[in-house]
Amino acid sequence: MKHWIFAAAFAALWCLPPVWSLDSSAAAHEGHDHSQPPPALAGVTLSPRMEARSADFELVAAVENGALVVWLDRAISNQPVSDAMIEVEGGVLKGVMSRAVSGKTATPDADVSYTLPTPALTAPGDYPLVFAITTPDGGDLLNGTLTIPAPVAPSVATLVSATPTVPPPMLLMVVVLALGFGLAWWYRRKASRSTS
Repeated sequence: MKHWIFAAAFAALWCLPPVWSLDSSAAAHEGHDHSQPPPALAGVTLSPRMEARSADFELVAAVENGALVVWLDRAISNQPVSDAMIEVEGGVLKGVMSRAVSGKTATPDADVSYTLPTPALTAPGDYPLVFAITTPDGGDLLNGTLTIPAPVAPSVATLVSATPTVPPPMLLMVVVLALGFGLAWWYRRKASRSTS
C-alpha cells in the first residue's frame, strides 16, 4: 500500500515543473501583458535642467556638482558651438562663459560644454535665467526657468517595493515539496509503528 502513495507523490511532483515555470506574463497575449510593471529605480535622480531654443541656437543648462553647465548647439545643424561668449544672469547668478574673457569666467570642456561655478544654485526653487549669446557670426538672447526640486525622502511604497519577494511558482514548489516530505515521513512513521 505504501508504494502507490510514493508513486502518486512522485507523479504529482513530476507534473508540477511545467506549472512552476508559468508566470503571469506567459498567459498574456500580444498587447496585453498582465504582469506587474517593473519597479522604478529608487535613488536615481537627474540633475536639474532647463532648455531654451531660438531660430539659431539650442541651449541646455544643468546644475552639476555645484556648477552651471551649458551646452549650446546650432538649431538647424545640431552642431556644437565652441566659439561663443555666453553671459548668464538671473537673480543671484551673474557670470560670463567664454574662452577668452578674464574675471568670473568658465571655459568650454572637451565635450563643448561651458561650465560656470555657482554655489548660488544649490537651494531648491525656480531660477529664471537669461542667456546672452554672442558668436563671431551673430548673437541671440535665450531665457528659461531652471527648477531645482526639494530633496525627496524615500516613501514607504519605495521601501516596500525594494524588498525581495518570493514569486508564487517558487512558493508553490516549496509548499508541495514540504507536503510531500511531510507525508512521506508520516507514512514511514505509521508503517514503523504497525510493524513493531
